Amino acid sequence: MLETSASRSRRPRPLWRRLLGPVVIVVLLAIAFIVLQRTAREIRFEDVRAAIVATPNSAILLSILFTVLSFGALAAYDMLAVRASVRDPVPMRTAAFAGAAGYAFSNALGFPVMTGVSVRYRIYSASGLRVADITRVVTMSWAAFWLGCALVMGVFVVIEPHSIADSLGLPPAVARLIGFAILGIIASLIAWVSSGERTLTLFNWHLDLPDRHTALAQLAAGAFDFLGAGAALYVLLPEAAQPAIGTFAVVFASALTLGIISHTPGGIGVFEATLISGLGIDAGPALLGSLILFRVIYYLLPLIVAFAAMVWAEIVLRRRRRRRARPQ
Repeated sequence: MLETSASRSRRPRPLWRRLLGPVVIVVLLAIAFIVLQRTAREIRFEDVRAAIVATPNSAILLSILFTVLSFGALAAYDMLAVRASVRDPVPMRTAAFAGAAGYAFSNALGFPVMTGVSVRYRIYSASGLRVADITRVVTMSWAAFWLGCALVMGVFVVIEPHSIADSLGLPPAVARLIGFAILGIIASLIAWVSSGERTLTLFNWHLDLPDRHTALAQLAAGAFDFLGAGAALYVLLPEAAQPAIGTFAVVFASALTLGIISHTPGGIGVFEATLISGLGIDAGPALLGSLILFRVIYYLLPLIVAFAAMVWAEIVLRRRRRRRARPQ
């Protein structure tokens, strides 16, 4: 007797698949704890605080501006996804708000399904979107994030393979070849959606990909998001600890990826440990002060703004419902 797809979906996953995620998270956190413990062994809190106070105001302002650029690109993810995948009209300001607020919560608090997706669902459902539409928007938004990250990594590896090869222990030619391979995959994807065949099928799940113009716009948004986030940290680093741009881009992307996989709030611990070990720089008080400032500027401030905006939006929504419920 043949199995149906429904019966297969009800079958429990193998034990190793259920344990793989938690094991990876525990390993990442253990490595991060060891690296940070060794780093902080001879560092005093007073020295870190002094380094934060000594950070130039111009660097802090630049970091804030780059953060605004990054979150503008995050808002563009949802705007483009809504325009490409949702038939019912949704105001672009609603999509921009959902994208920026959703990422502000998921970036700072971790667990994106519980935080960022929940925020998006609340905003979009109030605008009348169905769960299937919201799922498509979130999926396309995340795809744009990863593709933009891969695009920037590929470009920097091709342009500056030597510093990256040194940090990874690879010949420069191999590093450059990896960069070309990444760019080739992205170019192939753009060529595929340009051919008219834009339905991606995984098992029993189907996703309609955007057209060429929307895909290119999403790539650009992803690149601006990644560059803005990376620049927000780079300008805060002490000059002695600023590595080559290409090396920083690759290590920063790796730190973001491992931080997201760890599901810790903002990838805290894993992100810092990956940066310190990947860049191979001395983690003195100045560097730790820069990382703390980056946390405040890129994670905490957007979270505060998004939380205040969500509260205000809830108040406005409740007032509108009360007005509609009043007898005429």
